[in-house]
Amino acid sequence: PAPPLVPYPIPTSTMSYELVYFNIAGRALEIRLAFSIGKIEFKDTRVTGKEFGALKEQLPFGQLPVLKIDGKTYTQSIPIACYVAKKAGIFPESPEEGLECEAILHAVEDIWTPISVTFGPERFGLSKFKDEKEKLEVRKTIGEKIWPPKFQRLETLLKKNFDANGFAVGKKLSIADIRIYCQVKSLKAGFLDGIDKELTKKYPTLEAIYAKVGNVEQVKAWLEVEAKAQAKK
Repeated sequence: PAPPLVPYPIPTSTMSYELVYFNIAGRALEIRLAFSIGKIEFKDTRVTGKEFGALKEQLPFGQLPVLKIDGKTYTQSIPIACYVAKKAGIFPESPEEGLECEAILHAVEDIWTPISVTFGPERFGLSKFKDEKEKLEVRKTIGEKIWPPKFQRLETLLKKNFDANGFAVGKKLSIADIRIYCQVKSLKAGFLDGIDKELTKKYPTLEAIYAKVGNVEQVKAWLEVEAKAQAKK
């Protein structure tokens, strides 16, 4: 059976929300899913690369996503995800479980960081790849040497609570489960050439969380919205 859609009390709000990102899942999917699970209305603004170029200098860190709340701009994907999760009722009420939840969000970010460098090493002060072959060699090293111990640590961390309670943290669906779902989904999509898209099959807890979150009705509903939006590219 699907997990409960609203596991924590949802605060009432009359605020207006606008999420600004590209027309891809990327760093915005977990935020969009949190809005969907909480049944919170928001403006889903999707910009092109050209529009981002014109917008970049107006952004606090020159990056997307940003969340506009009653017109004021807030930045950084993890804090935004946590904020929306609290509004949606999928952030733990217990401070200790909240701490665990945020630790998982950052652990996933740490795993993802090496691969993000391969999308443009020059952004990090490194030399551009000489060619596609060099990029694929770097990704191969990440997939075969850097990622396995990191994924195993995450798997070990998640296993005890998931085996006992069926979720990443505590006994209810949280943004930690959503974050894991999004990252596993991204890998399975196979858009990272040079990386085995079945890599997470070695980690049964990650796979189980992915399957469970994918069965949530509001997640399935939003993925239909996502597919239609991206079909318009």
